[in-house]
Amino acid sequence: IGTGLQGLGKYDVAEQTLRAAIEESTREMGLRHPLTLSGRVALTPVQRFKDRETELRSELDALIPLLRANGPASAADLALALSNVAHLAIDQRRFDDARAAAEEAHSISERALGPTHDSTVSYALLAAITQQREDDPEGAIVVQRRALDLVLRAYGAETPHARVLDAQSSAPIAGLY
Repeated sequence: IGTGLQGLGKYDVAEQTLRAAIEESTREMGLRHPLTLSGRVALTPVQRFKDRETELRSELDALIPLLRANGPASAADLALALSNVAHLAIDQRRFDDARAAAEEAHSISERALGPTHDSTVSYALLAAITQQREDDPEGAIVVQRRALDLVLRAYGAETPHARVLDAQSSAPIAGLY
């Protein structure tokens, strides 16, 4: 429910709902249980959208080692957490860190969810965006083409993402993000 409320832009209600679920999950199953961790990860986009950078960074620093320790049971949550690390790094103009986090999120999601899952495609697009900020136009083209291939397989050629990536694959445009 909390994630659905996020999708509707109802961040205050989403936060209340997620915090209540996390509290109950922690009480019933423990702090390290995959469902508790999943709830905590689900809250991180709310923190990002509400500009709580310090709180978000602290939560991600605490969550990522726990998610890594859970292995495949928390793979999708780890990928989402890493995508938030990438977004934070972009906001802080730490583009090398952003690229590494986005590429790891994409790789984990591809293994756990498959190459055409919405999250996998989203993380590939995030990696393409971070690559545009690098001083490596050839590398940017490779990453953009990989993202374009994923978008084409997942959604077809007529989607807005496919058209933008197709146009950029021969000449990266700085500042897309």
